[in-house]
Amino acid sequence: DFDITFTASYISGDFSAETFNWKTCSRVALLCDQYVDTGISNAQISWSDNDGYTYSTPRNINVLSQNPYITQTGRFRSRLWKIEYSDNYPFRMWGLSMDLNVGSI
Repeated sequence: DFDITFTASYISGDFSAETFNWKTCSRVALLCDQYVDTGISNAQISWSDNDGYTYSTPRNINVLSQNPYITQTGRFRSRLWKIEYSDNYPFRMWGLSMDLNVGSI
């Protein structure tokens, strides 16, 4: 389906890092293949801290960059992540990586 725009979406399971302590997430990286190393092809990342009833405003992340990530994703106890992609480049994603600080309370 090269050169034909397709849409893919994924919603993660509830992530709590196995603790009810507050967590602060300073960076979220999208682990995916880099089809080409120039241009812009955005995936949108949003999150829900209320079991998927509402989601944050989606933020663009360029999947053609060497290390696609977003920063300053806030504080939470448990969170769902939503990734949406719509373009005509091959796209394979296998996970998210987070810089996470788990608090004591």
